[in-house]
Amino acid sequence: MLVSRLPDLRALTRLVRAALRHEVAAVELTHPPQREEAHTLDLHVVGQPPLALLAEPVGPAHDGQFPLRLRPLYRAQAAQLYALLEAHNVSLDGPPPGHLTSAIRR
Repeated sequence: MLVSRLPDLRALTRLVRAALRHEVAAVELTHPPQREEAHTLDLHVVGQPPLALLAEPVGPAHDGQFPLRLRPLYRAQAAQLYALLEAHNVSLDGPPPGHLTSAIRR
């Protein structure tokens, strides 16, 4: 399992958006991935319950951030992720909010 401690909800919605689009995002992790295979990624924001996504490492770390291809953990989770974005007025179209991580379309 991989763990990321995020500074705020904006960072969380940026990664959720990447997961719904099956994009690669640079993610700061508490510990590096041990294998080049899919992992569960637990996203933590203070005051919020943890959110799990599926994350597959796609290259070496750069500036302490790991490139991970993100996806919903399971198919039905996508509806929950869309609802989270809607609750925070984040669209799937256009650039991510506060484009602080790089998202690369496959």
